[in-house]
Amino acid sequence: MAKPRDPQPAEPLSSGILRRSGWVIVLLVIFTGTNLRGETGIIDECGWKPVDDQFITVEGIRLHYVSKGAGQAVVLIHGNPGFLQDYSAVVADLVSRNFRAVAFDRPGHGLSQRPTHQEATPE
Repeated sequence: MAKPRDPQPAEPLSSGILRRSGWVIVLLVIFTGTNLRGETGIIDECGWKPVDDQFITVEGIRLHYVSKGAGQAVVLIHGNPGFLQDYSAVVADLVSRNFRAVAFDRPGHGLSQRPTHQEATPE
């Protein structure tokens, strides 16, 4: 007969809920972020720029990004090909309720500058 396991101390309810909701948000971004396009996007299909967009230069490359919310940052990284429009305003709104959502155009995508010193394809 199997011996019953010792009960584990319960973690505080609020801590467990926050941890689980954080993972739900991360999974939501991973599985749906690259498929969301259209009028709800941060940049829509017509090509207009978001009002709150910003640029930063990193290692000589000008990168385009948007940031919304406060707290610990959740960085939304688009696939290839793609750009920050791949994350709809709905995803950014959900993430920014509890975190700082940062979506950016990877170098050579969207409104970010293309690196001039790197090869586009491996040799």
